[in-house]
Amino acid sequence: MLTRTPTPTPTPTPTEGLRGWQLTSANTGLAPHGLSCASLPAYTGSLKPARGAVLSNVRVTGPLDLSNGDITVEKSCIRPTTTGYHNKFLVTTTVCAASCSATQVGNVVIRDSEIDGSAMAASEIATSCAFLGVATLQRNYMHDTGSGICFFETGTVHNALAQGNYVTRMRSAGDSHNEAATIRDFRKNATDTRSVKFIDNRLDASGGNTTGGLFIQPTWVAIYNATLTGNYFEGEGYNLYLETSGDTYGNVRATNNRFRSTGWGPVATSGPGWAEWRDNYMYDATRTDSRGALITP
Repeated sequence: MLTRTPTPTPTPTPTEGLRGWQLTSANTGLAPHGLSCASLPAYTGSLKPARGAVLSNVRVTGPLDLSNGDITVEKSCIRPTTTGYHNKFLVTTTVCAASCSATQVGNVVIRDSEIDGSAMAASEIATSCAFLGVATLQRNYMHDTGSGICFFETGTVHNALAQGNYVTRMRSAGDSHNEAATIRDFRKNATDTRSVKFIDNRLDASGGNTTGGLFIQPTWVAIYNATLTGNYFEGEGYNLYLETSGDTYGNVRATNNRFRSTGWGPVATSGPGWAEWRDNYMYDATRTDSRGALITP
């Protein structure tokens, strides 16, 4: 019988001391390590790596299924020429048979890497996520995909962390809905200690059929214990969208974030509302710590 060990809550470490509004393509992903997708050798292993695998300094040209768990991807380029079998993922931790669910093993880490959807046409990539499932994502550069970080089908065991990632250049086609990041389910565990965190990310939802920079909606089941801090939300739609649909949410907190709206506005909320909303400002590069006008949800 498979023993499920909960993913421990990661201890966040700053991306070279940078907040989300300081991230660029030059200081996120491969570039800070002197690497590029073109410079890396082709990966020749399985697109569903075995439990315990480490993929390092390689260029992957197919969608990665990391559902076997205990897998680390680091300093690598994921630039598929086709999408995956479930919701057209580029990287996933979900397990699919008759239906799809969260990885049982967990402990998947993707860091200092680039996830690039530019090898496919917009019509092929528009409904895809750069990442789909539950994992720890740190210091990655994600671009030219339909959506970016998609935490859904996350189960009830593992924590999720997105930290220091730069997501940009969403691509749309037809009636696609595109977000730089989204949380669609995140249930409590038995001790109510499970958490999903977005820390120091730059989430840019500019262009196309964008809904928001970070779209939080309990589409299928409830969402609890979400923390957003140090992020830069920018682009069209609503920069940050918290709403009820299908289920409810609770203990969602936003502190010390920056917003740059070129769409409907910085934030929209329906349902119970924020458990904590503090020190969130419009982005203003001319002000100390880029603090522009204070935002009230």
